[in-house]
Amino acid sequence: MKKTGIYIHIPFCRSKCAYCDFYSLPATKYSSETVEEYVHALERQITCFIQNRAEKITVDSIYFGGGTPSLLSGCQFDMVLSLLNKSFDITRDAEITAESNPCTLSKQKLSEMKAAGLNRLSLGVQSFSDTELETIGRLHSAAQATEAFYLARECGFDNIGLDLILGLPGQTKESFFDSLEKSVSLHPEHLSVYGLSLEEDTPLYRNRDFYTFPGEEVCAGMFSDAVSRLAENGYQRYEISNFAMDGYRCRHNLHYWHGDEYLGFGVAASSYFNGVRSTARKDLRAFLKCRSSGDFDAFSVVEEVIGPEEKAREYIMLSLRLTEGLSVSKLKELTPDSGFYLGKCDNYLKSGLMRKENDRLFFTERGFEVSNSILSEILY
Repeated sequence: MKKTGIYIHIPFCRSKCAYCDFYSLPATKYSSETVEEYVHALERQITCFIQNRAEKITVDSIYFGGGTPSLLSGCQFDMVLSLLNKSFDITRDAEITAESNPCTLSKQKLSEMKAAGLNRLSLGVQSFSDTELETIGRLHSAAQATEAFYLARECGFDNIGLDLILGLPGQTKESFFDSLEKSVSLHPEHLSVYGLSLEEDTPLYRNRDFYTFPGEEVCAGMFSDAVSRLAENGYQRYEISNFAMDGYRCRHNLHYWHGDEYLGFGVAASSYFNGVRSTARKDLRAFLKCRSSGDFDAFSVVEEVIGPEEKAREYIMLSLRLTEGLSVSKLKELTPDSGFYLGKCDNYLKSGLMRKENDRLFFTERGFEVSNSILSEILY
């Protein structure tokens, strides 16, 4: 049975982090009334989507991203999840995640989120160094992150992921591994270690000359050592930057990496459904206006029909990010030009950057370190 993931974008934040280029609005640009209005607009959008569908779509993952979804009240989470349960065939074991900032979590909030149906948290810790957190504009402290984790456990969350960023301004090998060790000591089910990406039109990019960043080779060494340290503690690497205890891989993200269908609701949310990719506009005011008109189709401005060749190229790019690699037979089914792509892999197989086992083609650990350049060569 085909299973779909649902993404809900919550664009509100208390303040915008210095590195963030996602569509989000700081507290100075919205009110609590606006948040409530946005939730009702989401309900209207979901209702409009399912109105003319004869069969319910089976969903096994729901992901609230942002922004800071944990700014929603328990009642607001309940409103959205109740409607989703009525509108879709939500599996009994569905993974229901909310990205959360530690400074927005209290025992009462976490209890309400759990009661509403959330069963997984993704905590944006980023670092356990207060100096690094302050530099990148995070509002929480290391102590608040630890407290939020323990409160979540108290409230019954048995599936928690922590995010760390490698390459932060002022970060040293010692400070990064202190953050890593503190993360591991909490025993989360999932850990993500992302390299800092300096995106244009962010404060960190504009002020990059004022900071000292760890060099590329230093970061590569730190990441390689982190992979080993996490493996020693039972975290299985399943994607370039993602590690999980057995049975706790992020199901929602796997939908993306496997090329499955997914539905996005809210501003800036993307969908891939029935072979068509669409992305909603980054315009809160326009989205709220659609609540009265119901014309959410016009709100999605980027539409693209994914043809067989593009599907094949995406399959290569996404599946090789995973430690499970790609299926050669599936690639051959997707495109008659599979030999062109597979031929480009021969040199990497000979050099030990890739390996082949039966029908599967993978990056080796060394290959993962230079995977971006290899993928660029294979695809372009």
